[in-house]
Amino acid sequence: MAQKKAFVRYAQNKAVPGSLIVRTKAPKVGNWKEVPYDICCEPPACSPFILELNLAYGTEPCSYGEPEWYQIKACGSQFVLTKQSDQTPAADGYYVAEIPDNLTNFYVENSVIINAFPC
Repeated sequence: MAQKKAFVRYAQNKAVPGSLIVRTKAPKVGNWKEVPYDICCEPPACSPFILELNLAYGTEPCSYGEPEWYQIKACGSQFVLTKQSDQTPAADGYYVAEIPDNLTNFYVENSVIINAFPC
């Protein structure tokens, strides 16, 4: 099977909004230009800003064990949680952070923070 490519149509030297197509060859009608394309493997760019928190892991909301240091990075519109010691992705489950005079619970799936709520 031939590798697919992405093409954008141009009119009056400007890209036509909404004209992006993916196929093996450019259409014969119109002014089409190939553009970079990688549908599966480009992770969202992560912010260089890292928030470090001492979090305790648990399998139920607000229940937890010994705390460990984790890093939270902004990647696109998501917040990604990794273990600080070895940069491994955080396991699915609940993480509790003691934020001055308050216990906050984070729910994580696929190392992405899905929800945060007080304990």
